[in-house]
Amino acid sequence: MQRIRNLIGFVEATHLKQYMFDRKLHDLIDAAIIENWSIMRRHNERMAEILEQIIASGMASGEFPQGDATLAARLVNLACLRFSHPRLIVEFEQELEPTLDQMIGFCLTALTRQPI
Repeated sequence: MQRIRNLIGFVEATHLKQYMFDRKLHDLIDAAIIENWSIMRRHNERMAEILEQIIASGMASGEFPQGDATLAARLVNLACLRFSHPRLIVEFEQELEPTLDQMIGFCLTALTRQPI
C-alpha cells in the first residue's frame, strides 16, 4: 500500500534533511524523543493513528484480511523505527539493507498473509 510507504518515507526524508541542513533542530528532536517530551508523545500517537487508519482502510477494502488494525499499526511502526527515529536514521545511514522499500514490502506481506 503506497500510503504506508509515503508516510514513513516522508518522515525518513524529513529527518535526513534536518540532519544535513539543520543539525540543531535534528538534535532537539532527538532529545525530545529520548526525554519523552509531550510533543513527541503526541507526534508518536498521531503517527500510530495515521498508520491505523491506513491499515483499517486496507482491511475494509479487502486489501488486507480483517484483523486488529491498532496492533498491526503498532507492529508496522516498530518494524520501521529505523526509518523514523532521527538517531537510528543517522546511525544506519550507511547500511544498504534493509532499504525502506524492503521493510515496507516485508510489512505489507505480513499484513496480507495472516490476520493479526
